[in-house]
Amino acid sequence: MLISGSRNQHEKGTAQMATAKRSTEIAKRTQIQEAKATRDELEEALAGAGVLLPSLGLDALSLASDYLPPLVDLGRCNPDTARKLAAALREITR
Repeated sequence: MLISGSRNQHEKGTAQMATAKRSTEIAKRTQIQEAKATRDELEEALAGAGVLLPSLGLDALSLASDYLPPLVDLGRCNPDTARKLAAALREITR
C-alpha cells in the first residue's frame, strides 16, 4: 500500500514522463517536416538540372527510430541518371 506522499511522487513522476514523451514526439514530427521540406527542395533543384532520382524519399528506418534523426534517402538510379547528376555537380563547381 502506497502512502499519500509516495502516491503523489509517483503521479508527479508519471506526469513528467508523459510530458517528456509528448515533447519528444513533437520534436520528431518537426524533424520529419524539416526532412520532407529538404527532400522536396533537393528534388526541385535536381529537376532544374534535368535529374530525376526515382527513389528519392525519406529513410523508413530513421523515421521509426527514437534515436536517429530523419534521413533523406537518395535511393538508387540508373547509370544515365548518375551521369546527369555528376554533370550537374561538375557544372556548379566550375
